[in-house]
Amino acid sequence: MPDYHDIFWKLLFQRNDCAIEFFRFLLKEKSDFLELENLIFIQEINYRKKKLLYDILFEVPIRNSDEKLYFLLEHKSRRASDFQIQMMKYKHVIHKWQKKEFGKLSSIIPILFIRGWIIGIQKVI
Repeated sequence: MPDYHDIFWKLLFQRNDCAIEFFRFLLKEKSDFLELENLIFIQEINYRKKKLLYDILFEVPIRNSDEKLYFLLEHKSRRASDFQIQMMKYKHVIHKWQKKEFGKLSSIIPILFIRGWIIGIQKVI
């Protein structure tokens, strides 16, 4: 049976206007350094013939630069003891994909939601 809470969360962030508003709220004045209007929702990443099973990944260009930031959003209905290892694995595979696709690595900022709380966001910019 599908978890409707997880489905709702994903559908909400797949709307560009909702994603932009979320990043503006979360990053406050630091969001001015990003071209949020050009953010890209990356539906899926396939690396070595395997699909990476992350929740949501955004690519966001940095204003006045050729560089990009990646925001990896992961949602958990309950706190799991291995969420840090899971996020590290996702970042590792995304970096391998970036190296293969673009020939360089971009920063990946993990954001973990547990029951409505934001946990584990790293310092940005």
